[in-house]
Amino acid sequence: MINSLSVLLLISSVAEEVVVPSSENQSDEDFAVLDAARSLKTIEQGHVAVDLSEWIPGFSTVEIVLYNGRVEPGPLIRDGKINPGVAQSWTRKLSKKQVEKLISAITGKHQPKPDPLCFVPHHGFIFRDASLKIVGSLEVCTLCESHRYYPYKPTGLSLYWDVVALKALIEELGMPTFRSIADGDAFFADKDKLNKGPKVPLKDNGRGQ
Repeated sequence: MINSLSVLLLISSVAEEVVVPSSENQSDEDFAVLDAARSLKTIEQGHVAVDLSEWIPGFSTVEIVLYNGRVEPGPLIRDGKINPGVAQSWTRKLSKKQVEKLISAITGKHQPKPDPLCFVPHHGFIFRDASLKIVGSLEVCTLCESHRYYPYKPTGLSLYWDVVALKALIEELGMPTFRSIADGDAFFADKDKLNKGPKVPLKDNGRGQ
């Protein structure tokens, strides 16, 4: 676990590479500290990824998930396991064109801005290999336009993402977006909505059309 001394060291060395502890020892506080350190670092430098090659060795499919982080606070994926707050009926596989849109939003150069203090993600993208093993994941908070990804690497993905484009993709996939944290809480409290799933046209449901 990262202690207060580590926090000071992280913040005082934001110009250096942010060191990420092993996932086995990471707590929710650790993730918050790493996000804060990365936020300070963005002011001085911003990595621009050309593709996904420096992040993950490859992938076969990508799926979008809708989840309630209040069920179990923490990342979408921890030690290869999906957060239990994921609403299974809303999970959808992306088509080839939608994957291209996703990659375009998380690589390349985008408008720089400091990471906001809040982070309440309701949407995630899970990358799987041919054996369906999870090789990476993204989390997006459309409320404050912030994000994080795993496994985290300082030069893995672009430091700044096009969250506006990501929100458009999320809505294209039939997912709800929320006006506020309370709006999101109300949605997840409504079992009928939660179990219904998105109304996505056949051409956009990940069958490659």
